Amino acid sequence: MIQINQLATSVETGFNITNSIPVIAVPGSVLRTNVAQVQFVASAVFALIGFIGQMIQSGNCKWNSVFNNSCEHMIHGALNYFRGLGELLLAVTVVGSLALLAYQLSVKNGFAPIVKYDTSPLTQLNNATALAVK
Repeated sequence: MIQINQLATSVETGFNITNSIPVIAVPGSVLRTNVAQVQFVASAVFALIGFIGQMIQSGNCKWNSVFNNSCEHMIHGALNYFRGLGELLLAVTVVGSLALLAYQLSVKNGFAPIVKYDTSPLTQLNNATALAVK
């Protein structure tokens, strides 16, 4: 799961950078909303698989991890979709994209996602439980 989270963080960071550039912001924000929809749907499928796995093998840490991480990625997919829509509205004007760029440069985490992957309380609990079982 950690590799998926690192990949997702890198993709989000890339979108945060490219969608702050006025010329690239419109197609970049459209692409971000499309990728976010794929992330949401794929995560929903994996959450369902994790839920079914939990029903079949209750108490299995791996199924709990699949379910909780998938739910977390669904939330990220939804947030990315709405951010993409906001970026699209801002990108219509060059001033909006420049304002987004100024904001990204002024925040502490720069272009990194504000909501970090693998930081929800359930995910942290599952990771700790999985390590204890090993």
